Amino acid sequence: MKALPRPIVMLCHFSVMRVKIIQGLFALQIYDGRDNTAHLLGAFTGAALRGLTLSSTSNHLWLEFNSDSEATDEGFQLVYTSFELSHCEDPGVPQFGYKISDQGHFAGSTIIYGCNPGYTLHGSSLLKCMTGERRAWDYPLPSCIAECGGRFKGESSGRILSPGYPFPYDNNLRCMWMIEVDPGNIVSLQFLAFDTEASHDILHVWDGPPENDMLLKEISGSLIPEGIHSTLNIVTIQFDTDFYISKSGFAIQFSSKADIFHGCKAELGHNSYKEKEFKVKS
Repeated sequence: MKALPRPIVMLCHFSVMRVKIIQGLFALQIYDGRDNTAHLLGAFTGAALRGLTLSSTSNHLWLEFNSDSEATDEGFQLVYTSFELSHCEDPGVPQFGYKISDQGHFAGSTIIYGCNPGYTLHGSSLLKCMTGERRAWDYPLPSCIAECGGRFKGESSGRILSPGYPFPYDNNLRCMWMIEVDPGNIVSLQFLAFDTEASHDILHVWDGPPENDMLLKEISGSLIPEGIHSTLNIVTIQFDTDFYISKSGFAIQFSSKADIFHGCKAELGHNSYKEKEFKVKS
């Protein structure tokens, strides 16, 4: 085993003259750590060693050389160099995500990630370059997912995407999103994209919860719908898909605004309703 006193990476370059190939065994095994329980970087016979370069991820390498009881040969020559690993590799950016801040990739520095509107971050939003023997990030790169359903409460604006958007949604889904804005406000929906299997993969929009049975609109197909405006401060969106064809889905922008007709509405029926208009006489 070779160990170096500081947190450095050892770069090993192998120069081989000749080595006897042991039938059924590997001549040289190299482990990335303190002993042979560490990750195996490789197991090599003579021909495979020639010109090989390997790098460890810490200041330890464990090498095991196997030989049999028969004839010997000239063996091998191994040359190693070491250098300080001062930074972590760039972890990249998740698809449909971005960096909120990046302090650099040196030991102790952090990167904070966020997701584009409509996507939910899975994993840790904060990655830190560790300061121990290894220069690596403490968590893997997070992902940004368009989920099946969700709840938005007290948000003045936001975006709802079909699951997996812009890639095709799955079959046999039932996804429900609820938007609840401040009392005295209403919800406006603006469709940015829409493409579902007509008459089979259907989007329902309700004024309030579904049990109110106040359906604002039922939508399917490939035409982008006109905007929808609620009369309550709650809107429920439900998306149902069947077992067959799937398409790219939809992107909906929602926003909240003051209800100028607040207190001047009346329900006109069980399944349909509209705002009453009031004129002020001069």
